[in-house]
Amino acid sequence: MKSHPFILFDGSFSGFLNAIQRGFEESHPRILLNPEEDTDTLPLFGPGIKIETDTRKAKRLWGDLGLLGTEIQKRVYYSFLHENAKFQSEIYQYVASLFCPDIEGIEPLGVQAGKRLEIAVREVTRERSEQERKLTFKTNADGLW
Repeated sequence: MKSHPFILFDGSFSGFLNAIQRGFEESHPRILLNPEEDTDTLPLFGPGIKIETDTRKAKRLWGDLGLLGTEIQKRVYYSFLHENAKFQSEIYQYVASLFCPDIEGIEPLGVQAGKRLEIAVREVTRERSEQERKLTFKTNADGLW
């Protein structure tokens, strides 16, 4: 079985977007994305790449996603916020199918990933709504919230 390369990033959303771009550069249909603080889940064997976060590149990819629509941006961001880390690789496959359809085998992976990401978006949206309902603000005697 061929191992997939893993990319270590700093755990931030900008670092995650940089990791996605690195996967594009390497033209891999599948990659494993791991935050640096979560190194105990790394595979034992296989190529590993540690990247530095470049906010300019991250903003450029985020802007490119925005050109495709705010729903796509929402799908990517909410899926990143999901507590299940397996969605990170799904996000890569989804975004790669949008921007790099010439990567061999990415098209069917991207379609399947897009469907699975919808589940993550619904769960995060539901949790966000619950948290917003629980928050209540009141003013104190000075008129401050």
